[in-house]
Amino acid sequence: LRDKGNPPEKVLLEIETLGGNVSYDIPVICVVNYTIEEMFEKKLYFLVPYIFFNYEKQMERFETDEKALAEFEKLYVDVLERLRMVEESDLSLRSKGVIIKQMESVTRRLAANKENIRKKVGDIMGGQVIKMEWLERFDAAMAGSREEGREEGREEGDENRLIRQVCRKLRKGKDVEQIADELEEDEIRIKAICDVAEAFFPDYDEEKVIAAIRQNALV
Repeated sequence: LRDKGNPPEKVLLEIETLGGNVSYDIPVICVVNYTIEEMFEKKLYFLVPYIFFNYEKQMERFETDEKALAEFEKLYVDVLERLRMVEESDLSLRSKGVIIKQMESVTRRLAANKENIRKKVGDIMGGQVIKMEWLERFDAAMAGSREEGREEGREEGDENRLIRQVCRKLRKGKDVEQIADELEEDEIRIKAICDVAEAFFPDYDEEKVIAAIRQNALV
C-alpha cells in the first residue's frame, strides 16, 4: 500500500501440510506502481480504494493550499466517475459501493488530523459536490440486504432455540411424538433433529447438535 523503497517482484510462500511442504512464488503488487488509469484499464478494481496512498506525502499540501485542495477534489470525483462508468457486468453495484466506502475510509484515515480534507470528502460523499444517484441505489440495496440479514438471524435464532428444547427433552427420555406434541412442532422436523442428536447420546450436547445440524442442513 505504501512506497517502501524497492520491494521484491515476488515473495516465496511456503505451506506446511500433513502430507509435506509445498512452496511457490507469488508476485508482489504495489499500489505505487499503478496510476488510476492503469487500475481501471487492467481492471484492478480491488486497488482503487488505496489510490490515495500514492498521494500521502501531498496531504499536507492539500490541507493548506486551496488550489491543491481543488486538485484533490477533482481527483476524488474522477475516481468516482470512473467507477460509475464501469459496466455492472464487470463490477456490480454492490462492489462499486464497497469500493467507494473503503476509499472514503482510507482517505479519512490518511487525513486523520486534516480538517479541510475530511470536510471535502464529507461534502463529496454527501452529494454537495456531485450527485451520485447510482450510489444512492447502492445504499438502498444495502439497507435491504441488512434487513434480510436481520431476518435470517432471527430465523437462525429460532431454529437454535428449538434444537436446544429438543435436546433437553431427549435428556428426559422423551420420544419424537411426545416432543413434537409438547413443542407443537411438525413431527418430521423434530425427528430430523432427534436423528442427529442421537449421535450425542446420552448428554445430547446442545452446541454439538446445533453444529452437526448446520453442517448437514437438516433443519
